[in-house]
Order: sequence, then C-alpha cells, then structure tokens
Amino acid sequence: MKRSPILLFIFLALTSLLLSACYSSASESNSIRATMAVMQDQMAQAGLTGQGAATQAPTGPVDVSFTLSTSTDGHDLTFVGVGGEIDGIANPTLVVQPGDIVQITLVNGQATEHDLVIDEFGAATGSVLALGEERSFTFVADQEGSFSYFCSIPGHRAAGMEGTIQVGETEVATGESIIKNPSDLPGPLGSRAPALVQVELVAQEVEGQLADGTTYPYFTFNGSVPGPFIRARVGDTLEVSMRNETQSAFVHSVDLHSVNGPGGGAVYTQVQPGETKVFTFKALNPGIYVYHCASPSVPHHITSGMYGLILIEPAGGLPAVVR
Repeated sequence: MKRSPILLFIFLALTSLLLSACYSSASESNSIRATMAVMQDQMAQAGLTGQGAATQAPTGPVDVSFTLSTSTDGHDLTFVGVGGEIDGIANPTLVVQPGDIVQITLVNGQATEHDLVIDEFGAATGSVLALGEERSFTFVADQEGSFSYFCSIPGHRAAGMEGTIQVGETEVATGESIIKNPSDLPGPLGSRAPALVQVELVAQEVEGQLADGTTYPYFTFNGSVPGPFIRARVGDTLEVSMRNETQSAFVHSVDLHSVNGPGGGAVYTQVQPGETKVFTFKALNPGIYVYHCASPSVPHHITSGMYGLILIEPAGGLPAVVR
C-alpha cells in the first residue's frame, strides 16, 4: 500500500514536538528559577518585595544589624543566628530600640527556597534559592512592641521558621514566688506515743511567677506549691482545718489519700470563700500519700497547684536510712 505524503508529514511533526517537549522539561526548572530571580530583583527595586508594598528603604547609617541563616532541625525548619549574641540560637529574639535603622541579612543554608518577612514594617528579603545565597533589607523600627519575623513560603512558618523582633522595652509581668522550699520539712517523729496532730490548710489564690516575665493564677495550700508537708504516725488523730480565703473566687477542699473515709475528707471540706470547716481522722496505715483539692473541676485545681504530701510513719518511727 502506498503511504500518503500527508500522513508522513504529520508523523514527522509529532515526533519533532515530542523531542522539543523533552528538552523543555529538562531545562524548565532552571528557566523558572532564573525568571523568578529577575522578577524579584525588579520588585525589590520598585519596593514591592514580600507580602505587599514595602516601606521605602531608609537612608543613613545602620544602627543595628543581624544575620540569620536558614537551617533544619530534624523535621523542623528554623532561622539560626549568625554572629554576636544571637550566634547559634534558633529563631533568636532580635532586640532593637525605637527609631533604630535595622538591617537583616538572610543567608540560605540549604538549596531550598526561603525568605524573611516582617509584615508590620513592610519589610521582606525576597526569596533566596541557591545554597549560600544572601539577601538583605533595612527598615526603621518606628513602632514599639513585639513583632514576628517569618518565612512566607507555604508551610515553612508552620514548620518552625518564625521568631520575634522586640522594639523597645517589654513590660515584665511580676508575681509572687510560690515555690515551696524543699528543705522546709518537719523532723522525724521517732518512737513517740500517739498524739493529736493539728493541721491548718488555707486555700489561697495567688498570681504567681510562672517563668521570666510570665505569671499564672495559681491555686495553693498556704501560698506555696506544693503545699505544706504533713507528718504524723500510725495511731495519731489528725484534726484538719480547711479555710478558704475571703477573696477567693472558687470553692476549695482537701482530699488526703491517707484518710480511710469518704473522699479522703473532701466530702466534709467543700468550703466557700470566707468559710472554714474542720474534720478529724485517725491514721491507720503507714506510708507517704498525696493530698489535693477535690472541688470540681478536680484536674483544674490540682494542675493549678493544690497538692502536697502527707507522711504517716509506722509505730516506733522510720528505720535508719541506708545511704
């Protein structure tokens, strides 16, 4: 059968297109990267880098400068400080003063696209693509407060590429120290006879220190976490007074796990603000036990600090410690 010249022409044309597509696929990535880099340079010159229109770059000498490198920590991505006080610190806090001209340089520590953006100052580096590539920007710190710097590449901020730039002084939250001195313990009872032991517990709601510059509304027994260490012996009668301070906002109580009875005493000690209740129990079983607030919601009260320990020594006292 004689082949048609038209069919032969179509076959050659299709073959040419396929070969051209293969060549394009091989070079497409480099072409796109080159195009993006050119566009970013043009946008930077026009003041349009980052998330939106940027403020005009300030003139004059730089007051403070920082260098950050992109890095990876396992599955997380981070910025890492380079040089000075931030050297080696992941997502360091950058501290500047109001009115400072600030320069930030981003160094790409990976052959992966990254950038650095501070929305409130309209500042952004634009993307760095190649390993070792650097980009910088400058801005005037004309707003006081704490602001985020982050990578705007989709998914990178959520993966850990976010830090804080602090402009001016922060208001440091202060509060009482609620930490119980670990050496504040009653001494051993020895071989004394059974006795009446009076225990006074006071529910105090305290705005206490949690960490530097941070406080937390603690619930406490006697103003500390944990509460006071209670010591008695088998055969003792314990008289427990549970008082709730007048200024408290919550009902409080105490459940001692050394008590053989309803709720460890919680049934008898649900005290409203300004109220006091008293109950007694006899210590029957030696051991060290926890006590805690058992007012709903119990987890809220315990995790807010209302817990402590009660030691019931055996008759005759504890044996000598083998060190």
